[in-house]
Amino acid sequence: MEDRILAVINGKELLRETLVRACEFAARTSAAVLVLVVLQEDSDCLLESEIRSRIEPLIDEQRLNGINVEYFIVWGDVRREVIRFIVEHNVNSVVWPFVENEEILSAAVQVQRVTGCRVEFVRSRMKQ
Repeated sequence: MEDRILAVINGKELLRETLVRACEFAARTSAAVLVLVVLQEDSDCLLESEIRSRIEPLIDEQRLNGINVEYFIVWGDVRREVIRFIVEHNVNSVVWPFVENEEILSAAVQVQRVTGCRVEFVRSRMKQ
């Protein structure tokens, strides 16, 4: 079975860095990349549209580089949706954006504990 890497996108922060890191990892391991965009149920259409307009060209670029990338958009609680997705798609590793948000970091830790997946955090390379 092919290894699968999940790139979690739960907002506009670190979208590019998360996708690129997952694709670099996939290139080294011949894995497929599954991009999961998780939006809050009360998110407006503009946020979805903005994320789509930013992520689709990045995905196309990675596909041109030979990376197998699929992407999905779901609405709901990030913790629940990521766990469900990992189980349904037999994901081996997760690339998660590191943001200074205790709730999001707690969700990532719980995902790792529940699923046993390797979770790698991605930070911005730009100094803040």
